[in-house]
Amino acid sequence: MKIKLLALLLISSLWGFGQRPPDDPNLKELPPIVSATGTHRSWIQYHQGFPVHNARLDQFFDHRGVLRWSKDQLVHIETPDQISLQHNGSSDFEWVKQGDNWVLAHWVSIDPVLGRWQLQYENDVLAEKQTKLFNHLPDSLVHAQVFLINPLNTAEKPYGTPYVDSLDRDLDVLNNERKWVTMRVEYSNGLFKLKNSWLEFGEVSDPIKAPVEQVSDTFSFTRTQYEFEDVNAFYHITNYADRVLKLGFNQLIPDSLLIDAHGYNGSDLSSFNYEVDPVELEFGEGGVDDAEDGEVVIHEFGHALSYSASPGTVEGSERAAMEEGLCDYISTSYSRQYTDYAWKQVFNWDGHNPFWGGINTGTNKVYPSDLTGNLNTNRELWSSPLMCLYDKLGRDKSDSLVFEHLFFQTKNATMPEMAKVMLMIDTLFWGGAHYYDIKECFVQHTILEWGAGVEQIEENTPFRLLNSLGFAHGTGNLSIQSRVTGDITVKVVDNTGRLCFQEIGSNQIDLDPTTFLPGIYHILIQQNDVNLSYKVIRIH
Repeated sequence: MKIKLLALLLISSLWGFGQRPPDDPNLKELPPIVSATGTHRSWIQYHQGFPVHNARLDQFFDHRGVLRWSKDQLVHIETPDQISLQHNGSSDFEWVKQGDNWVLAHWVSIDPVLGRWQLQYENDVLAEKQTKLFNHLPDSLVHAQVFLINPLNTAEKPYGTPYVDSLDRDLDVLNNERKWVTMRVEYSNGLFKLKNSWLEFGEVSDPIKAPVEQVSDTFSFTRTQYEFEDVNAFYHITNYADRVLKLGFNQLIPDSLLIDAHGYNGSDLSSFNYEVDPVELEFGEGGVDDAEDGEVVIHEFGHALSYSASPGTVEGSERAAMEEGLCDYISTSYSRQYTDYAWKQVFNWDGHNPFWGGINTGTNKVYPSDLTGNLNTNRELWSSPLMCLYDKLGRDKSDSLVFEHLFFQTKNATMPEMAKVMLMIDTLFWGGAHYYDIKECFVQHTILEWGAGVEQIEENTPFRLLNSLGFAHGTGNLSIQSRVTGDITVKVVDNTGRLCFQEIGSNQIDLDPTTFLPGIYHILIQQNDVNLSYKVIRIH
C-alpha cells in the first residue's frame, strides 16, 4: 500500500478568492512578512515529519486580504507505508527524489565558515546550499576592529595620561577607540588570511610573528595581541588602495607588496624598502607600535605609490624632502576624511610624545630661506602647500593632482619645478580652472612667484609679455609687445569666457590692471597668421 500526497493545484480556485489554504498537517506556515503593498505568506510541505526538498507554496495578499499572486511548488510524493528512517530526529533531513524513488537525505556542513552545506544520501550529493553570502570568492568580506585612524584622533585628545602607550597594555580608553570596519581578505583552505592578489605579510626582520590566519570571519584583537597591528595595517593599506583605484590611478598600486608589521627588532622606525622584490613595508615596535598609527601606515604606503610612478628617482636634497613631504600629505589627506582633529600634527599617536617629536604640516615656512640640512624640517616646506591645495580644491582633486605629479618626479628635482608641474597638470585635467588657487598655495611659501612663468614669453614667439607681476598686484601695466611688423589684435576673456577687453595696435598694447577685477584672464593675441593665448592673474 502506498501513501499519496497530491499536490495542491489551482490554489485560488480550490480555496476561493482571497481565502487561505485549509489546515493541513502536511503544510507548515512560515512567519508572514509585511511589505509596503501587502502580506507575503509561505508554507513548507512536509511528509512523515520531514520537509520535502524545495516544495513550498508562496502567496501574496494585498492590504484588503485579496490574493494577488501565488507560486505553487508543492509536489506529489510516494513512500512505503513502513520505512526505516536512519536519522536522529534532526531537522537537517529532507525528502529528495532520487531517480524514481523518494529518499531521506541529510544536510551535512562542509564549510562552517562560509556556511556551505551538502544534501547527501549515502555517497551521493543531491543538492548544495550556502547560508552565508559573499560578494566574491576567494576574497571575502570580514569584520575587523581597527583605529580610525589612531586612538587620539577619534578621542580628540592629545598624547598624555590616560592616553599613553603604556607598553602596549590593554587600557580601556585605548581599546575603546577601536572601530568596526569591513575589509576584503583571502579565503582558502578553510581559513581567512590577511592577504590579497598583491599584498601579503611576511618576515623582513625580527621579531618573528605567525601569519594572521583564522577560521572566523571576525578579526577582533586588542593592543596586547600582535595580530591587532597586522589587521590595522592591512585595513588601512587596502582601504587606501581602493581610493587610489577609484580615482583612476591603477598604475600606482604595486604588483606585489610584503608587509612586516613587527620589524626592526623592536626599534622605533618604519620604512619602505624598494631594492627588493617584492617591495616591502617594515614597521617597528619601539615606543608606540608604528602599525598602530594609520597615519604612519599610509605614509609608508605613499612611498610605494611614489616608487611605482617614478622608481629610483629619490636623489638630491629637495627631491628627498619632497618625497617625505608628499607622503605626509597622502597620510594627512587620508586622516582628515575621519577627523580634522590635530591634522597639522602628522603621526600624532606615534609621535608628538616622549618617544619623538613627530612631523608637522600646514607651517608658514618659505622657500628657500627655510631650507636646512634636516630632511624632517625640509619636508614640512613641501607638505604645507600640498595641504593648502587640499583646502582649496577639495580632497578628490588635490589627491588626483598629487597622484598624477608622482609620474613627473625626477632625480634632483626642485620644489619650484614640481610646483610648475602641478600647474601643467591642472591645465591637462581641468583646463587650468584651478590655476589661481594652485599658484597661490605655492606663492604663500615663495616656492613660486606670481609673475614667475607668465611675464616672459619664449623667444621663439613673435610676442613678449612684460610686467605680469606688476599687473597681478595692480602696480603697473601689462605690456604686450610684437617683435615683427604688423598690427596685433589683443582680446582678453575671463575664466567664464566673457570678453573683457579688445584692441588693435601696431607694436604694443598695454593692459591697465585697474580695469580688471581679481581673477584669471586669458589673453588671445593674433598677428598675421599667428594665434597664441596666455594666462595672467589679477590678485587685488
